[in-house]
Amino acid sequence: MDKEITLFITSCGRPGLLKRTLESFVKYNTYPIKEAILCEDSGIPNIVDFVKNILPYPIIFCYNLERIGQMKTNENN
Repeated sequence: MDKEITLFITSCGRPGLLKRTLESFVKYNTYPIKEAILCEDSGIPNIVDFVKNILPYPIIFCYNLERIGQMKTNENN
Protein backbone atom coordinates (compact mmCIF):
# COMPACT_ATOMS: atom_id res chain seq x y z
CA MET A 1 0.00 0.00 0.00
CA ASP A 2 2.31 2.72 -1.21
CA LYS A 3 -0.37 5.05 -2.57
CA GLU A 4 -2.56 7.34 -0.54
CA ILE A 5 -6.18 7.95 -1.45
CA THR A 6 -8.66 10.77 -0.94
CA LEU A 7 -11.74 10.00 1.12
CA PHE A 8 -14.85 11.65 -0.41
CA ILE A 9 -17.99 11.89 1.74
CA THR A 10 -21.38 13.41 1.00
CA SER A 11 -23.75 14.26 3.82
CA CYS A 12 -27.09 15.99 4.24
CA GLY A 13 -28.23 17.15 7.66
CA ARG A 14 -27.55 13.95 9.61
CA PRO A 15 -24.65 14.86 11.90
CA GLY A 16 -25.24 11.90 14.24
CA LEU A 17 -25.00 9.38 11.42
CA LEU A 18 -22.02 11.19 9.91
CA LYS A 19 -20.22 11.11 13.26
CA ARG A 20 -20.77 7.37 13.72
CA THR A 21 -19.73 6.67 10.13
CA LEU A 22 -16.50 8.65 10.41
CA GLU A 23 -15.60 7.16 13.79
CA SER A 24 -16.09 3.67 12.40
CA PHE A 25 -14.08 4.48 9.28
CA VAL A 26 -11.14 5.82 11.30
CA LYS A 27 -11.24 2.83 13.64
CA TYR A 28 -11.26 0.13 10.94
CA ASN A 29 -9.54 1.68 7.91
CA THR A 30 -6.04 0.38 7.23
CA TYR A 31 -5.34 2.18 3.96
CA PRO A 32 -3.30 5.43 3.99
CA ILE A 33 -5.55 8.47 3.52
CA LYS A 34 -4.06 11.62 1.99
CA GLU A 35 -7.03 13.89 2.69
CA ALA A 36 -10.79 13.91 3.14
CA ILE A 37 -13.35 15.89 1.17
CA LEU A 38 -16.69 16.40 2.91
CA CYS A 39 -19.61 17.87 0.96
CA GLU A 40 -22.52 18.88 3.19
CA ASP A 41 -25.79 19.42 1.32
CA SER A 42 -27.76 20.97 4.20
CA GLY A 43 -25.76 24.14 4.82
CA ILE A 44 -25.19 23.24 8.50
CA PRO A 45 -21.94 25.10 9.25
CA ASN A 46 -21.14 23.50 12.63
CA ILE A 47 -20.56 20.12 10.95
CA VAL A 48 -16.99 21.33 10.43
CA ASP A 49 -16.26 21.49 14.15
CA PHE A 50 -16.96 17.91 15.08
CA VAL A 51 -15.57 16.45 11.85
CA LYS A 52 -12.22 18.15 12.55
CA ASN A 53 -12.15 16.38 15.92
CA ILE A 54 -12.75 12.94 14.35
CA LEU A 55 -10.68 12.80 11.18
CA PRO A 56 -6.88 12.80 11.57
CA TYR A 57 -6.27 13.94 7.97
CA PRO A 58 -6.48 17.31 6.21
CA ILE A 59 -10.12 18.06 5.37
CA ILE A 60 -11.59 20.04 2.50
CA PHE A 61 -15.16 21.18 3.20
CA CYS A 62 -17.80 21.97 0.58
CA TYR A 63 -21.14 23.48 1.55
CA ASN A 64 -24.34 23.88 -0.35
CA LEU A 65 -26.38 26.72 1.07
CA GLU A 66 -29.53 25.02 -0.18
CA ARG A 67 -30.14 21.36 -0.76
CA ILE A 68 -29.30 20.37 -4.31
CA GLY A 69 -28.99 16.60 -3.90
CA GLN A 70 -26.14 14.12 -3.86
CA MET A 71 -25.64 13.86 -7.62
CA LYS A 72 -25.43 17.63 -8.16
CA THR A 73 -23.17 17.95 -5.12
CA ASN A 74 -20.80 15.37 -6.61
CA GLU A 75 -20.87 17.09 -10.01
CA ASN A 76 -20.13 20.50 -8.49
CA ASN A 77 -17.14 19.29 -6.51
